[in-house]
Amino acid sequence: MKKIFLMIIVMLPIYSKAQFIKGDKVLGGSLQLDTRNQSTGDEPNYQNRNFSLLPNLGFFVNDKLELGGVVGYSANYHNVEESQFSIGYTSTSQSLTTGLYAQKYFSLTDKFLFAFLVQSNFSRGNTISPQFDQESGEYIDYKTLHYAINSSLRPTFYFFPSPQWGFKLSLASFNHTFNKNLTTDNKSNQFTLYYGGFSVGASYYFRKQKD
Repeated sequence: MKKIFLMIIVMLPIYSKAQFIKGDKVLGGSLQLDTRNQSTGDEPNYQNRNFSLLPNLGFFVNDKLELGGVVGYSANYHNVEESQFSIGYTSTSQSLTTGLYAQKYFSLTDKFLFAFLVQSNFSRGNTISPQFDQESGEYIDYKTLHYAINSSLRPTFYFFPSPQWGFKLSLASFNHTFNKNLTTDNKSNQFTLYYGGFSVGASYYFRKQKD
Protein backbone atom coordinates (compact mmCIF):
# COMPACT_ATOMS: atom_id res chain seq x y z
CA MET A 1 0.00 0.00 0.00
CA LYS A 2 2.83 2.43 0.88
CA LYS A 3 4.60 1.68 -2.43
CA ILE A 4 1.41 2.34 -4.41
CA PHE A 5 0.81 5.63 -2.56
CA LEU A 6 4.40 6.79 -3.16
CA MET A 7 4.13 5.85 -6.84
CA ILE A 8 1.01 8.00 -7.19
CA ILE A 9 2.78 10.97 -5.58
CA VAL A 10 5.79 10.63 -7.91
CA MET A 11 3.62 10.36 -11.04
CA LEU A 12 1.26 13.24 -10.23
CA PRO A 13 3.14 15.85 -12.29
CA ILE A 14 3.18 13.47 -15.29
CA TYR A 15 -0.58 12.84 -15.29
CA SER A 16 -1.76 16.30 -14.30
CA LYS A 17 -4.40 17.46 -16.80
CA ALA A 18 -6.86 20.33 -16.61
CA GLN A 19 -10.31 19.00 -15.71
CA PHE A 20 -11.88 22.26 -14.50
CA ILE A 21 -11.75 25.95 -15.33
CA LYS A 22 -11.70 29.05 -13.18
CA GLY A 23 -15.20 29.88 -11.97
CA ASP A 24 -16.52 26.29 -11.78
CA LYS A 25 -18.52 25.63 -8.61
CA VAL A 26 -19.15 22.48 -6.59
CA LEU A 27 -21.84 21.48 -4.11
CA GLY A 28 -21.29 18.27 -2.21
CA GLY A 29 -20.69 16.55 1.08
CA SER A 30 -18.90 13.71 2.82
CA LEU A 31 -19.85 10.97 5.25
CA GLN A 32 -17.12 9.70 7.55
CA LEU A 33 -17.26 6.49 9.59
CA ASP A 34 -14.45 5.29 11.85
CA THR A 35 -14.81 2.25 14.12
CA ARG A 36 -12.06 0.92 16.37
CA ASN A 37 -12.18 -2.07 18.71
CA GLN A 38 -9.69 -3.55 21.13
CA SER A 39 -10.34 -7.00 22.55
CA THR A 40 -6.88 -8.39 23.34
CA GLY A 41 -3.86 -7.45 25.41
CA ASP A 42 -3.52 -6.07 28.92
CA GLU A 43 -5.60 -2.93 28.30
CA PRO A 44 -9.39 -2.78 28.84
CA ASN A 45 -11.55 -3.85 25.91
CA TYR A 46 -13.16 -0.88 24.23
CA GLN A 47 -15.21 0.28 21.25
CA ASN A 48 -14.82 3.68 19.66
CA ARG A 49 -17.08 4.94 16.86
CA ASN A 50 -16.90 8.27 15.04
CA PHE A 51 -19.50 9.63 12.63
CA SER A 52 -19.54 12.92 10.75
CA LEU A 53 -21.60 14.48 7.96
CA LEU A 54 -20.09 17.56 6.28
CA PRO A 55 -21.83 19.32 3.35
CA ASN A 56 -19.54 21.68 1.41
CA LEU A 57 -19.69 24.49 -1.15
CA GLY A 58 -16.64 25.45 -3.19
CA PHE A 59 -15.38 27.24 -6.28
CA PHE A 60 -12.32 26.90 -8.51
CA VAL A 61 -9.76 29.70 -8.55
CA ASN A 62 -7.90 27.95 -11.38
CA ASP A 63 -8.11 24.65 -13.28
CA LYS A 64 -6.81 22.53 -10.37
CA LEU A 65 -7.42 24.42 -7.10
CA GLU A 66 -10.77 24.49 -5.26
CA LEU A 67 -11.52 26.71 -2.24
CA GLY A 68 -14.64 26.41 -0.11
CA GLY A 69 -16.42 26.05 3.19
CA VAL A 70 -18.17 23.31 5.16
CA VAL A 71 -20.84 23.00 7.85
CA GLY A 72 -21.79 19.77 9.53
CA TYR A 73 -22.50 17.48 12.45
CA SER A 74 -20.36 14.87 14.18
CA ALA A 75 -20.86 12.33 16.95
CA ASN A 76 -18.69 9.92 18.96
CA TYR A 77 -19.51 6.80 20.97
CA HIS A 78 -16.89 5.33 23.34
CA ASN A 79 -17.48 2.21 25.44
CA VAL A 80 -15.03 0.53 27.82
CA GLU A 81 -15.87 -2.88 29.21
CA GLU A 82 -15.63 -3.54 32.93
CA SER A 83 -12.42 -5.36 33.87
CA GLN A 84 -9.64 -5.41 36.44
CA PHE A 85 -8.27 -2.31 34.70
CA SER A 86 -11.49 -0.30 34.47
CA ILE A 87 -14.93 0.15 36.05
CA GLY A 88 -16.51 0.05 32.60
CA TYR A 89 -18.29 3.07 31.21
CA THR A 90 -19.84 4.66 28.13
CA SER A 91 -19.38 8.24 26.95
CA THR A 92 -20.99 10.06 24.03
CA SER A 93 -20.34 13.40 22.40
CA GLN A 94 -21.79 15.47 19.59
CA SER A 95 -20.88 18.77 17.97
CA LEU A 96 -21.66 21.21 15.18
CA THR A 97 -18.87 22.17 12.82
CA THR A 98 -17.96 24.95 10.40
CA GLY A 99 -14.74 25.29 8.44
CA LEU A 100 -12.71 26.24 5.37
CA TYR A 101 -10.78 24.06 2.96
CA ALA A 102 -8.47 24.04 -0.06
CA GLN A 103 -8.24 21.10 -2.44
CA LYS A 104 -5.69 20.49 -5.21
CA TYR A 105 -6.69 18.07 -7.98
CA PHE A 106 -4.44 15.86 -10.11
CA SER A 107 -5.80 13.93 -13.11
CA LEU A 108 -4.97 10.24 -13.35
CA THR A 109 -7.34 9.49 -16.27
CA ASP A 110 -10.35 11.23 -17.81
CA LYS A 111 -12.59 9.80 -15.07
CA PHE A 112 -10.24 9.26 -12.10
CA LEU A 113 -8.59 12.06 -10.15
CA PHE A 114 -6.43 12.27 -7.04
CA ALA A 115 -6.62 15.22 -4.65
CA PHE A 116 -4.99 16.62 -1.53
CA LEU A 117 -7.51 18.20 0.84
CA VAL A 118 -6.31 20.66 3.49
CA GLN A 119 -9.07 21.65 5.91
CA SER A 120 -9.47 23.64 9.12
CA ASN A 121 -12.64 23.27 11.21
CA PHE A 122 -14.08 24.87 14.32
CA SER A 123 -16.57 22.75 16.27
CA ARG A 124 -18.53 23.21 19.46
CA GLY A 125 -20.52 20.61 21.34
CA ASN A 126 -20.95 18.54 24.48
CA THR A 127 -19.82 15.27 26.02
CA ILE A 128 -21.74 13.04 28.44
CA SER A 129 -19.54 10.73 30.51
CA PRO A 130 -19.73 9.10 33.97
CA GLN A 131 -18.21 10.86 36.98
CA PHE A 132 -17.98 9.61 40.58
CA ASP A 133 -20.42 11.41 42.88
CA GLN A 134 -19.08 11.53 46.46
CA GLU A 135 -22.49 12.19 48.02
CA SER A 136 -24.21 9.14 46.54
CA GLY A 137 -21.10 7.01 46.17
CA GLU A 138 -22.11 6.17 42.61
CA TYR A 139 -21.13 7.11 39.10
CA ILE A 140 -23.54 9.51 37.41
CA ASP A 141 -23.66 10.98 33.91
CA TYR A 142 -21.92 14.36 33.77
CA LYS A 143 -22.28 16.81 30.86
CA THR A 144 -19.43 19.08 29.79
CA LEU A 145 -19.23 21.71 27.04
CA HIS A 146 -16.23 22.01 24.77
CA TYR A 147 -14.88 23.40 21.52
CA ALA A 148 -12.17 22.17 19.16
CA ILE A 149 -10.06 23.53 16.30
CA ASN A 150 -9.00 20.80 13.90
CA SER A 151 -6.58 20.96 10.96
CA SER A 152 -6.25 17.98 8.65
CA LEU A 153 -4.55 16.72 5.50
CA ARG A 154 -6.51 14.08 3.60
CA PRO A 155 -5.54 12.31 0.33
CA THR A 156 -8.69 11.57 -1.67
CA PHE A 157 -9.60 9.62 -4.79
CA TYR A 158 -12.36 10.85 -7.16
CA PHE A 159 -14.38 9.02 -9.78
CA PHE A 160 -16.37 11.02 -12.38
CA PRO A 161 -19.02 8.92 -14.18
CA SER A 162 -20.13 12.19 -15.84
CA PRO A 163 -18.68 15.73 -16.06
CA GLN A 164 -21.13 16.97 -13.39
CA TRP A 165 -21.02 14.15 -10.82
CA GLY A 166 -18.00 13.15 -8.75
CA PHE A 167 -17.73 10.46 -6.06
CA LYS A 168 -14.88 10.49 -3.57
CA LEU A 169 -13.20 8.02 -1.22
CA SER A 170 -10.59 8.67 1.46
CA LEU A 171 -9.01 6.01 3.67
CA ALA A 172 -6.61 8.04 5.83
CA SER A 173 -5.90 11.50 7.23
CA PHE A 174 -3.35 13.32 9.37
CA ASN A 175 -4.85 15.65 11.99
CA HIS A 176 -3.95 18.19 14.63
CA THR A 177 -6.66 19.08 17.14
CA PHE A 178 -6.75 21.70 19.88
CA ASN A 179 -9.45 20.97 22.46
CA LYS A 180 -10.75 23.17 25.26
CA ASN A 181 -13.21 22.01 27.89
CA LEU A 182 -15.38 25.03 28.68
CA THR A 183 -16.67 23.41 31.89
CA THR A 184 -13.31 22.56 33.48
CA ASP A 185 -11.06 24.91 31.43
CA ASN A 186 -8.78 21.95 30.56
CA LYS A 187 -6.88 22.19 27.26
CA SER A 188 -5.14 19.62 25.08
CA ASN A 189 -3.32 19.24 21.77
CA GLN A 190 -3.45 16.01 19.77
CA PHE A 191 -1.69 14.79 16.64
CA THR A 192 -3.35 11.74 15.08
CA LEU A 193 -3.05 9.58 11.99
CA TYR A 194 -6.40 7.99 11.10
CA TYR A 195 -6.51 4.90 8.93
CA GLY A 196 -8.73 1.85 8.74
CA GLY A 197 -11.92 3.93 8.65
CA PHE A 198 -13.19 5.66 5.55
CA SER A 199 -14.80 8.81 4.26
CA VAL A 200 -17.10 8.77 1.23
CA GLY A 201 -18.93 11.57 -0.51
CA ALA A 202 -20.56 12.88 -3.65
CA SER A 203 -20.37 16.27 -5.35
CA TYR A 204 -22.18 18.05 -8.15
CA TYR A 205 -20.01 20.34 -10.32
CA PHE A 206 -21.48 23.43 -11.96
CA ARG A 207 -19.15 23.80 -14.92
CA LYS A 208 -18.77 26.94 -16.98
CA GLN A 209 -18.72 26.70 -20.73
CA LYS A 210 -15.19 26.88 -22.11
CA ASP A 211 -14.52 29.71 -24.50
